[in-house]
Amino acid sequence: MARARGAAAVVAALLAAAGCSSAGRTLTEEELLSQGTVLREAKPGAAALARQEALTPAEADAAADLAEELLGRGEAAAALETVRAALARMPPREEADRLRDLRGRAKKALLRTAIARAEASAPPFAGEGGRIPLRVSLRNLSPVPLEAPAPSSGLSPTTVLLRVTREARDVFGSVRSETWEETHALPPGAAPPGGALEAEIPLDTARFADARPNGFVVYTAGGAILPSGLRVGETGIHERIPIEESTTLAFPQRGWEEVAADPEAHLERGLRDANPVRVLLAAGCLPADARGAAGARLSGLLRGGTLRPSVESSVRAALRWLGADPEADAWTGAVWEARAAADGPAERFRGEPR
Repeated sequence: MARARGAAAVVAALLAAAGCSSAGRTLTEEELLSQGTVLREAKPGAAALARQEALTPAEADAAADLAEELLGRGEAAAALETVRAALARMPPREEADRLRDLRGRAKKALLRTAIARAEASAPPFAGEGGRIPLRVSLRNLSPVPLEAPAPSSGLSPTTVLLRVTREARDVFGSVRSETWEETHALPPGAAPPGGALEAEIPLDTARFADARPNGFVVYTAGGAILPSGLRVGETGIHERIPIEESTTLAFPQRGWEEVAADPEAHLERGLRDANPVRVLLAAGCLPADARGAAGARLSGLLRGGTLRPSVESSVRAALRWLGADPEADAWTGAVWEARAAADGPAERFRGEPR
């Protein structure tokens, strides 16, 4: 107990020395600028404190536990300063390794939550064969301007490294996936606090004319922002900034807008008319709050063994997309085995003359 109290006291002292508080709040401009080491170790911050007696393993673990707790509560700045103050006290190697790992995680968390966040946005549905309007935004979360300078001699533009995955799904349950990367310059400019720098990067899907499935295509766009001269106030950003992904479902068929407008009604219509394409497209367009009920219904129909073979395959593909039933393939196999047994195939293939 005494050891635990001692470790807690050391952690409290570390926090006080670093000027941290566990209360969640927005960073002031002065505090933001003091976080220069988040981006590159250009300013000593808490690590410049006079070195004191080395931390014991228990004290270092207590500091790491507190940093983990602060990160879990979304208080990246306090977590980062806690770790830095602990590392300045020369903890043992094993505990130091854990603290360094936490320092890296806290840096990334602070960058994404208090300085700049990158995100991709695109419409949820589109037609395959056209251009999908994609936008990558770098949002300024800090209390000072965010600036991307124009490229010049010796200075490259800040770059959007766009990573796109194309996943084609058909009514037979097949999934074909490919991923590629593109680089695009982020237009120079300045964004005030709360503003954003944006790049328009439309995805041209016409080049996949020979690879359009009898189903739909999922485009997922993400990647990272690669800074070059990027600054918030007087602080340079040198860490790559991950782009939060966007997802678009693209449909090769005409009339997909009608299905997307009322997917639940079209799912019932597809099942009634035994239309496998309509079943899969409607399942793809279902909103999140309707997927559970749809998955339960499709699972029951598949288990019942009353679906036509073409629709059965489409239902299996729909369940794989919805994620409601990872064993949809096994159920289909069981259905076919039951049918085969009812038809008496064992007599036919026993190897005896009929």
